[in-house]
Amino acid sequence: MVRYAILVCIFFINISAFGEPSVKITVENNNQKALKLGQIFEGVITVHPIEQSYYNSLLRLEGQFILDSLFISKIKEIKKSENNPDVLEAYWQGVMIKPFEPKNDKLKLKLGDIDIPITHINIKTEGQPVEIKGYTLIDQERVLKDFELRPWMMVTVIILLVVFFYTFKMWKKYKYKKDLLRKEKEEIETWVRVFSRASELEDFEKIYDQRDQWKNILKYDENKFLSFRTQINQVQFKKNKNKHDIQLVSESYNTFKKDIEIKNGV
Repeated sequence: MVRYAILVCIFFINISAFGEPSVKITVENNNQKALKLGQIFEGVITVHPIEQSYYNSLLRLEGQFILDSLFISKIKEIKKSENNPDVLEAYWQGVMIKPFEPKNDKLKLKLGDIDIPITHINIKTEGQPVEIKGYTLIDQERVLKDFELRPWMMVTVIILLVVFFYTFKMWKKYKYKKDLLRKEKEEIETWVRVFSRASELEDFEKIYDQRDQWKNILKYDENKFLSFRTQINQVQFKKNKNKHDIQLVSESYNTFKKDIEIKNGV
C-alpha cells in the first residue's frame, strides 16, 4: 500500500514537472541591482520542459520586444542546460527601454503560438524611458565581426599606401629641387648686385677674393679675368696706392664685367 502511494506521488510530480511549461528570465551578474534604462546587458531565458519548437521560437526573439520593455538585440546561444537536460537555455543580449518591476505574477512569454508563464524574473530598472528608433542597437561585438577585413580591402589599403608613399617621395624631391633653385636664384641676384655696384678698390678686391663663390654660376671671359687679376695683384698689396693704380684696376674690371653672363642651366 505504501509502495502504491509513493508511485502515485511520483506520477503526479512528473505530471506537474513536465506537463506545464514554464519560463525563467535571469539577468547575469545582476545581484538584485537595478538596471539603468538604455544600458546593454546580458541574461538567460530558461524554458522547461524542452519542446522542439521552442528552439526556433527563441531564435526569433532576436530584434523583438518582450515584457513590453525589454528589447532583445541578440540571441548569442541556445543550448540544453548542463545541469538539467530537460531545460533549454537561451543566452541573450538586450536593453531595457521602459521602467519595469515584476509585480505581476501573471507575466508570460510568447513562444510561437504558446504563452508560457514566467515563474521567475530578476529584472528591476531605474532611469528615464529610452527611445529606440527603428529598434536598432549598436552591438560592438557584431560591428567588429561585420568589419572583418576582406582580401579586396587589404589590396586596396596596400595600393593606397604605395600611392601615398610614392606621392610623398615625389613631393619631397620636387620641394628639394624647388628650394635649391630658389637659393641659386637668390645667390645669382646677390652677385649681380655686387658686380653692378662695385666702384671702389675695396669692392674689386672683395669680388676677386670671393671668386670661388661666383665662378660656378657666372660665365665670363677667362683672359679678361686674368687681366683683372693681374691688376688687382699689382695694386692690392702696395703700401702707397695712387689714383692711377685704382683707375687701372677699375678699367680692367669694367672690361671683365662686360662679358659676364649667367651660366646656362643655373
